[in-house]
Amino acid sequence: MNISHYIALSGILFAIGAVGFLVRRNVLVALMSIEIMLNAVNLALVGFNRAMPTNLIEADERERDIHYSSRTRMNTDACMKLRKAKMALRKLLASGTKLHAFSPAIMEASLKAARELHSEVAATNANFKKVLDSLTAYSTNSYQWFQVAEIGYDNFMARHLQS
Repeated sequence: MNISHYIALSGILFAIGAVGFLVRRNVLVALMSIEIMLNAVNLALVGFNRAMPTNLIEADERERDIHYSSRTRMNTDACMKLRKAKMALRKLLASGTKLHAFSPAIMEASLKAARELHSEVAATNANFKKVLDSLTAYSTNSYQWFQVAEIGYDNFMARHLQS
């Protein structure tokens, strides 16, 4: 039995006991109604006990299941948003919209503004400064890889797709 079955039956029994206690004026019926309510609580406790993991391995498995299902849901939502964005872009292109890259002046201004903002936040937030320094070091070290592998591959694929 699933825990929801235990809880549903427990709720029904508790409601019957509460109605019997409130409606009837006979002492014997009131005591039986209280007993039904106590049995309902006992049944709920049994249901919760059965739903609890019995050992650490089972608890770890349940935690992984919960973590995996939330990650899967998050990834599915992200994929759906990306798919909608791609479909919207296709509609724009089909209707004759022209796509243009940002000019170098706009890119330089954006980079300058971002660096200024990062410097302002890093001056007031030590954690942000720590992350920013780490990211800057990583970007500096990985620049050569991107020059050789990523940019070359992107250029190759762009030329290949245009032909």
